[in-house]
Amino acid sequence: MLRRCALPASLALGAAALTASVLAQPTYARSDGALTGKPKLARRSTVGSLKALHSRTARIAAVHTANGTALGALDRRLGAIEAASAQNQTGAVEVPPVFDAAHYPHGINANFLCADKEKLDACYGGGGCGRFENPTIREIARNVPAIVAVMQAAPCVALRAGDTVLDVGAGTGVFAAPLLEVVGQQPSSTGQLVQLEVSEGFVALLRDKAEATALAGQGVVRVEQCSDTATNVEPGCADVALMCDVYHHLSMPLTFMRDLRASLRDGGKLVLIDFHRDDARIWSHPPGWVEQHVRAGQDEFRAEIEAAGFTFVEELKINGMTENYCMVFRK
Repeated sequence: MLRRCALPASLALGAAALTASVLAQPTYARSDGALTGKPKLARRSTVGSLKALHSRTARIAAVHTANGTALGALDRRLGAIEAASAQNQTGAVEVPPVFDAAHYPHGINANFLCADKEKLDACYGGGGCGRFENPTIREIARNVPAIVAVMQAAPCVALRAGDTVLDVGAGTGVFAAPLLEVVGQQPSSTGQLVQLEVSEGFVALLRDKAEATALAGQGVVRVEQCSDTATNVEPGCADVALMCDVYHHLSMPLTFMRDLRASLRDGGKLVLIDFHRDDARIWSHPPGWVEQHVRAGQDEFRAEIEAAGFTFVEELKINGMTENYCMVFRK
């Protein structure tokens, strides 16, 4: 069983010594046969010990504060692994993670759960001017070709013609064209793109675009509506899954990632891109935004994904990306 970061050994020993000294205070018989101690002497001794322990605690705390960031990250990662492992062993229902209620007053995905495809397209697509597609306000939008090129060139992913790719949380479909250029535009290619979305409106929008793509002979695109807990595609159907700025929006991450893993063929790859939870790296939003918007950092997300059964392979460097990291996992 993995253990969370506990009370430092020096503090534990100090506390144990204090307890022993208090318990060891001498007792004396009174004339009525009752036992008593020497209250004044014991009180002075105990108070003095407490003062010494408090001083020692303050010194130790100062050292731990200096290393607090690293210890905190380790503690969160161990906690994520322990909690997820316990759920794996017991088969318990997943406890949803906690999100910032002030930042998400109506729920983690409230902005996307809309049936109006025109409204969603205007806000997030906008012919390249919306929130998902405008390269002046979104780092991912300006690096789509570079991301797909790295997926193709990196040996740990090796995206190629004939592959089936899951675009999880496809949104407006910003990755569709470059992914299809690799896996499925050739007439003889059997590759396809499967776009997954939880939003009814985005599903309708993506299906309109998929129909246009098929009519233009630009590849095979399949669109499926997923849920908070399942991809809703058949097991073992895909070679590669891409999740770009999506993982932090999962309301049931352990359950969904188990199902996503089942959707991949043996040896299939997961390419996960998400925000660094670090204000110093974020240029597209004001200070404080990323800590409200993204519930945890890279180490904790990696631990959660490993707990769902994936194996971490490596972190990829994508030139031009500072706000986001890119990790590769294998089934």
